[in-house]
Amino acid sequence: MIKLVTFDLDDTLWDAGPILRAAEEKQFDWIQQQVPEFSNKIQRSELNGIRKQLVQQNPLLKHNLTDLRRTILATALQQIGLDKSSAESLAHQAVEVFLQGRHDVSYFNHTFEVLKILSSQYTLAALSNGNADVKRLEIGQYFSFSYSSADVGTGKPAPDMFLAALKHLNIQAEEAVHVGDHPENDIRAAAQAGLGAIWLNIADQTPPVGVAYQEVECLSEIPDCLTTFQHSPGNTP
Repeated sequence: MIKLVTFDLDDTLWDAGPILRAAEEKQFDWIQQQVPEFSNKIQRSELNGIRKQLVQQNPLLKHNLTDLRRTILATALQQIGLDKSSAESLAHQAVEVFLQGRHDVSYFNHTFEVLKILSSQYTLAALSNGNADVKRLEIGQYFSFSYSSADVGTGKPAPDMFLAALKHLNIQAEEAVHVGDHPENDIRAAAQAGLGAIWLNIADQTPPVGVAYQEVECLSEIPDCLTTFQHSPGNTP
């Protein structure tokens, strides 16, 4: 019997691209107001170079996107002449501006009604490689808990997030189903961890192969899909 349904967030419950781009613009506008010379001294392409260097020095940073963003900005601000304390303070504030925009989401159709229905029948959890926090969103009321790559130290397709969710409820993999949009990070990863998998196929991606999953094209199909879900870990579709 299915007890737990886990959801990916970005591109599963909302279109992440426009949200992230808008949040980043808000962040840079804020930095520019505080440090007018920033854009003249630091090109955005240089921030990518700082990112690569920081990840090389500390590979775990790539799994904590909030800390990584904060560290990139603090490093860049120091490079243009700010002292360490001022740079870190401004970077912290700038990232909070980004996170405010990052949580200004426009949900896919049926998100609220589907989550409301499912939360009355199953325990819901969010599993995301990103830094969206369901507790900062209206949909947070429907989720019992969440794990991110920052929480477990690695992102999907590694099994750590799935295993953490199972341990959280002390259940077996066959008692859980994961819903996501990404064929590898969500569907193949969940199936290989032993969970059932529902692929929300709305971006015309290459289908997963060699693992069992159910496919839907709209969130509204998920309640019925779960009702008829035949969990067969390890079998090919």
